[in-house]
Amino acid sequence: MDTLRRMSARVKSLLTVSAAAAIGAALAAVVSACGSAAQTVTVTSPVTTLTQTAPAGLTSSTATVSTTSTVTTPTTTTMTVPIGQPVGTIQHVDVGDANLAVTVIKLTDPLNTNDAALLPGYRAVAINVRISSTGPAVYDSSATTDFSVESSWGHVMPLYVPSGPCKTPLRDFDNYITAGEDRSGCVVFAIAGGAKLLAVRFSPHAEPAGRLSWSAAS
Repeated sequence: MDTLRRMSARVKSLLTVSAAAAIGAALAAVVSACGSAAQTVTVTSPVTTLTQTAPAGLTSSTATVSTTSTVTTPTTTTMTVPIGQPVGTIQHVDVGDANLAVTVIKLTDPLNTNDAALLPGYRAVAINVRISSTGPAVYDSSATTDFSVESSWGHVMPLYVPSGPCKTPLRDFDNYITAGEDRSGCVVFAIAGGAKLLAVRFSPHAEPAGRLSWSAAS
């Protein structure tokens, strides 16, 4: 009888250990499930929302994280570069065998003139210039073809002025300049009323070769 009782107690003990092991295994499975819980992440801009989906029976948690994005935009620097030398600068050019020293002495913009035949919407601008020759050859050209002005837009035309300090001369001062001569004169142009005067050019015999430039920027 005692033997049967000891055997029964032994069986109950083994059953208790097995049950405890089974319960422990179940708990470990739950813990493992928590550690490997699936996560669903939803991203929005500029705020990121993180949502964690927990196993059945546990509470899900949601965290909102602010994010900051930095965008670098290139900057553009605009610079105005003068076209040519400053007014008053003496510039030299060889035209064939004639060595010339050319100077734009003065710009007048606008030129007040009452008797010049200006088209509507145009204004008169005047340039006072000087040409000096050291030869040895003669330089023979025309002021209205050698000198020109550049404007920001619109047409530019030589303008005949009947009177005043910039009166158009009967004889062109740019004709037949011999070695050792200095010639001065005023040339007037009509440009669009809203255009900006940019530069003065001297192009020997109206050709681009040897062209000189002065900036009209103040």
